[in-house]
Amino acid sequence: MYNPELVFGVVDANALPILVLAGAAMVANYVWFFLAFRAANRDGVYSIPLICTFYWFAHDVSLLARYELWFDHYGHWFMMLWWVAFIPAVLFELAFLVQAVRLVRAELFPDWSRAAVGGLLAAGVLTAGVVWEGVKYIFADDLYLLGFGLTIVSYPVFGVGLLLRRGSALGQTPGMWIAYLVTAVGYFAVSAGWFGPAFHAWQWFGLAALSVLGGVAMTFAVHRLRRDLGTGTRSPHPQRPTPPTATPVPRG
Repeated sequence: MYNPELVFGVVDANALPILVLAGAAMVANYVWFFLAFRAANRDGVYSIPLICTFYWFAHDVSLLARYELWFDHYGHWFMMLWWVAFIPAVLFELAFLVQAVRLVRAELFPDWSRAAVGGLLAAGVLTAGVVWEGVKYIFADDLYLLGFGLTIVSYPVFGVGLLLRRGSALGQTPGMWIAYLVTAVGYFAVSAGWFGPAFHAWQWFGLAALSVLGGVAMTFAVHRLRRDLGTGTRSPHPQRPTPPTATPVPRG
């Protein structure tokens, strides 16, 4: 798919622009996650689609677990920084999972115990880990450069579903989506600009377009829906109407 040594050579020759763009993308990623965590606490609903949380956590933890690959096998400064940059991401994802035990229970499974919801989320994490390792085995992405693009594009894909299911922008803010857009634009610009021919394929540009256009569309949709919410305190769980009580018919 791509030659890691060739990627390292190009990175060494273009270190400054790559560091600026990639650094901006990662900082925006942290801002996006922070705003998502805060919005979830404020609105009382989880902000990140569960499938995204499961997938991102599996992807990022597996990257951190391959410490020897980055520091001993390749030993390149870019991959060492790449490894360090994912530590805050994993911490945020852990926070999302802990937060989700309470919020998922309130929104989706109010009759379940906290332990049962926690077990369900743990099963989701385990399943995502097995699936990700299978995907990682199937296609050649030694440096996780392609995989990170897939984590980015997954957010608007599943974010739309979350928005449609709720019918409101609770748990989401325009600021989250703007930070997401900075992440997407920064990473796809770096990868297409410097990571080689594997990132010049129309499929890669398609993922980039879907990420950016989806992020723009969701920014405007969430902005409009948040405006309609007003203070943003309306409950996402409307009370079911109480069935009318039948009036007894008097007997003559």
